[in-house]
Amino acid sequence: MKQTTASVCTIGDEILIGQIVDTNSSVISRRLNEIGVTVTDMVSIGDNREQIIETLSKELACNDIVIVTGGLGPTKDDITKAALAELSGSEKYVINEPQSLIMKKILHSRGLDTLASNVAQASVPDKCEVIPNKYGTAPIMVFRFNREKFGHEAVLYSMPGVPFETMNMLPEVLDDISRHFALTAIYHRNIMVYGLAESALSEKIASWEDALPSDMHLAYLPDPLKGVRLRLSIYGEDLHDAETRISAQIEALKCIIGENIYSYTDDTLEHALGEILKKAGKTLCAAESCTGGEISHLVTTVPGSSSYYLGSVTSYAVPVKEKVLGVPAETIENHGVVSSEVAAAMAEGVRKLMGADYAVATTGLAGPGGGDGVNPDGTVWVGVSSASGLVRTMKYQYHNDRKRNIERFPERFRFQLTKEEMAELVANCDRFNSLKHSTVRSYAFTEQGVAMLSTVLRSETAIRVSIRIMDAFVAMRRFMVTNAEVFQRLSTMEYHQLEMQQHQQETDKRIDEVFRRLDEGNAKPKQGVFYNGQIYDAYTFVSGLIKSAKRRIILIDNYVDETVKLEK
Repeated sequence: MKQTTASVCTIGDEILIGQIVDTNSSVISRRLNEIGVTVTDMVSIGDNREQIIETLSKELACNDIVIVTGGLGPTKDDITKAALAELSGSEKYVINEPQSLIMKKILHSRGLDTLASNVAQASVPDKCEVIPNKYGTAPIMVFRFNREKFGHEAVLYSMPGVPFETMNMLPEVLDDISRHFALTAIYHRNIMVYGLAESALSEKIASWEDALPSDMHLAYLPDPLKGVRLRLSIYGEDLHDAETRISAQIEALKCIIGENIYSYTDDTLEHALGEILKKAGKTLCAAESCTGGEISHLVTTVPGSSSYYLGSVTSYAVPVKEKVLGVPAETIENHGVVSSEVAAAMAEGVRKLMGADYAVATTGLAGPGGGDGVNPDGTVWVGVSSASGLVRTMKYQYHNDRKRNIERFPERFRFQLTKEEMAELVANCDRFNSLKHSTVRSYAFTEQGVAMLSTVLRSETAIRVSIRIMDAFVAMRRFMVTNAEVFQRLSTMEYHQLEMQQHQQETDKRIDEVFRRLDEGNAKPKQGVFYNGQIYDAYTFVSGLIKSAKRRIILIDNYVDETVKLEK
């Protein structure tokens, strides 16, 4: 079965200039994927009527579904509706009464008058269907295109750009898609892994990954708090069969990294920990120094955590460690605050203080400050104590800017290269030859990411390179602006070429039909004109006419039709 494809488009200059962040597209894409629709494109379009029509035409020509958000407001720069009216060949606008009533009710509840611009929001092109928007003043417009327009049936959904309205109305759009398309099933399974960096994980399971069936897709989704989420997916297969096949692969994966897997759903560490404690009927407490209560915060975000989490002591100062937790002063004096011995004593002290089955303790140097002479900034000792008498400690070394760097580089500042992109990079640039045998897919920075790098990498070389890259981005943008008309012409030519290809394909089909009929040898015309592949054999027609006459044929004004009588 053919996979149903979709494109998600946002409209508005405010997105292109970075004034607002597009949060709609990622949610829409994820929800489409859940119902069996493959998203092939995410496109942002400025407030330009010609550009909107041209871009949406391309997306509709390449996809079954296009979902558009934005450009439906009451102001003059919201021109999406006019562009869609032109694209759909609508001749007039009509007031949608259900949306008009909703709009008036919303404005009245806010103590606002109904203005002409608000009334216009309930006016829609006559070629669209409407899904009333119960959460806003602009309706969802649905445009259905037949095969003649784009070579296949396609549907465009135009939704408001306000995230609250988009998210609340998205289920109705998904229901409409499910009713009008024969969707193929998609089966996903998550494996939550912790304790292995993405690169180390990739190398450890490389042989397992290489042996996966070609129709089974693996994705690495790292998260600083959750670890690495591995997602296995199968498209277009019976869900029971897909589940059976993926379960078999997960069993094989357990033999390799079983001790690092903590969940098989899109779970968090704190939730998984809570489930383990509840099932075992055990309790937990914490003593925190450098983490400053963060462990307690994470654990208590889980509903029902009070049944297994007793509390914590934030022992930031040395006197609290000694007087509340009972850490011996000589232990601190002999080994230092940031040490294995102090972490163990803190864990034992808080467990006994609260009467818990398990306790966790942290002591370290968050920085910046240059370390304590023994431990550099970012050194953390973690101690674990159990009522059975087991005490363990572990040392971790973090970069003290780790959290800040994560916040500095959100997903829109970077993206992970595909295997194909990495292969092309290696093939075209000797500088990246070292990546040829790498099993880890590299990250690339967007323009915003490059700009942010200059605040993180402070060497002279890094600064020079960052400046050169930023200059390149500026030069590229200047070139694009200077040649915008040329690019638009090229884009138009590409669109026209696509139309010509579609026309050529239709012509080829008709010619093939003519030759097929000729090859049959017994094709008889139904009428004496050409139409949709109908063969008109003039020779056979005249020959039969002559043979049917016994004495003579009379031609009148060189015109013969069925009213002319033949003498026999």
